[in-house]
Amino acid sequence: MSNELMEIRERVEELLTEHGAYDPLDLLVQLGHLDAEDVETWRNGRGELLADRLFGDRFKIGSLLASAAQYALSLGLAPVTATPLVRSGHPAGMPTDWASTRYRRVATPQLDLFFDGRTTSLIHKLVDSLARHDKQAAEQALDQLENNDPGHSLVAVVPQLITMLELDFSDPDGAWTRVNAAAALANAHLGGRAGAYLRPLWTRLAHSLQKDSTCGHHSSAAWARIPDWPATAASLGADPMTLGSAELLILGIIAQRHTGETGVARRWFCHLCWRYPQLGEEIEDLADHHLGLGEIVNAWLDLEFDPDWGWRELPCWLLLQGALAPETAQDSQATEAFKALAIVLKARQDIKARQALQAVHPGVLKAFLDQQNRS
Repeated sequence: MSNELMEIRERVEELLTEHGAYDPLDLLVQLGHLDAEDVETWRNGRGELLADRLFGDRFKIGSLLASAAQYALSLGLAPVTATPLVRSGHPAGMPTDWASTRYRRVATPQLDLFFDGRTTSLIHKLVDSLARHDKQAAEQALDQLENNDPGHSLVAVVPQLITMLELDFSDPDGAWTRVNAAAALANAHLGGRAGAYLRPLWTRLAHSLQKDSTCGHHSSAAWARIPDWPATAASLGADPMTLGSAELLILGIIAQRHTGETGVARRWFCHLCWRYPQLGEEIEDLADHHLGLGEIVNAWLDLEFDPDWGWRELPCWLLLQGALAPETAQDSQATEAFKALAIVLKARQDIKARQALQAVHPGVLKAFLDQQNRS
């Protein structure tokens, strides 16, 4: 078991001991992904989308919440979903009910050992049938479970999961809503088999989204929910609209990094800086957690540049540090400062090249000269 997973389990146990329940928002506060004051404001029905107040990579946060939820269920806690006073937001990579579900202890009546063992056997049979998408076997196991233990929570939940096995994907937007809802139920009730149950649904939805360019979701978002990073990267790489969307660019950077295409990931990262410099927090988080550029970016943040040196010029700093391929300057979206710096780096003693860079961005030239003087 990894140290990270051990820490998550310890914190879930601490919250359960302290509050008698496990609330994912309390865990995110403890881990520094949310501010306690923001959570309290949101719980009181005020403030902006809680998702906008998250610190850190959403996919990493979603993964830790899934691990925590699975552990909570293994402790016998029951998920209880409440309707929030204001919307929480649903960023890619996060569980649908990430802000609205708590896990509480439930009273466990003393059961006859024979019937208790029979119930356990039927639950395993039912969950396995759902994971294999065997509708007939799932229906039979559900009937047997209902006869044996009519009050079991799965009796009310599983019919919805069985219905999803024959879902019509001709309406991708409607299918997204239904698969998203099924994902919340599966993650809460199917434990470690939830992924096997959900993967075919997200796959079929992704193919449906690829055929319908007018719907409100991109196929890459469905691939990422599996997650299938090669398919996510391929879906985004084939779409010329990717570079025109901050959300798609961020997902693409993460997907390319997962598939080992570091060069592509960093080139798309440059696009994010050039097109969306207002997303400084997201840019810094991607550099640190996904691109291995944390130390370089932190060194850049520690320096005092002129006021015109902002996130849009970060690729210039990366180029100076050798963290980008020189051919990145050939990108049609590259800034004039980036192109001029690339020329200077090819001909370091060329006075005209330096003058051209000085005319475009004096701050970038100063950074180059400082580096020259230190070398």
